[in-house]
Amino acid sequence: MALSEGQGYGMYINVLAAENGWGKEKNFERLNNFYLAHRERIAKTTTGLMSWRMIEKRGKWKVDKNSATDGDVFIAEALLKASKIWHNEQFKDEARTLMNDILRYEYNPQTNTLTVGNWANSKSKFYNLMRTSDVIPEFFDDFYQETGDQR
Repeated sequence: MALSEGQGYGMYINVLAAENGWGKEKNFERLNNFYLAHRERIAKTTTGLMSWRMIEKRGKWKVDKNSATDGDVFIAEALLKASKIWHNEQFKDEARTLMNDILRYEYNPQTNTLTVGNWANSKSKFYNLMRTSDVIPEFFDDFYQETGDQR
């Protein structure tokens, strides 16, 4: 089983290791490829959001619909850091797509906070729920520096 939170943590740990000369771009690319292969589709469009859970059975991955914001936030930060460490524009483009989709699908404009996932929309009783694992001020500072978007 793989969860988007674990995927985000793995990608983030890899770039932290790379900042110290231990992580390799090849390893990050393998993690990134798994993320790219398991993104959410909404209205027949592939988003930057990662599906929150994948289960491997008999060599095939069964993907559960919906996203989990904490995983997406860690993945976005990891991609941003990776783009700077390895001077890779593809990682930067992927980070920007993911940051935009976080705001498009996982953001509550009434409370100016992130929701717990794309499934917690305005019709959900969880729309106003805020989870501490979705709030990482250092990451939001980096997102603002990259985009200029104060949300």
